[in-house]
Amino acid sequence: QEVIQALPESPPLDEEQIEIILSGVRPFLEVAGGNIHVEKFNQDGLLDTYILLKMDGRSGSLKSVRKEIQQRLLRHFMIAGLRIEWADEAGLRGM
Repeated sequence: QEVIQALPESPPLDEEQIEIILSGVRPFLEVAGGNIHVEKFNQDGLLDTYILLKMDGRSGSLKSVRKEIQQRLLRHFMIAGLRIEWADEAGLRGM
């Protein structure tokens, strides 16, 4: 089994903290006619910690934009095993 451990100084995984990060990228997405929001997130503490995001607009399909958002979230939360998923891809993985 994979063990997921949050570092002591890591902020809590909650919608407010997720929005702090997304608010930093949202203006850039809006310029391109897009937006981003949280579809769902889960932190059961051990095995199923994820954030499910949905992006609208043209920039949503750019892998580089998704990668940047993913990296910002991972750096912010510093939770081992945290997965960042995208709503348009989640069905392919059975989320």
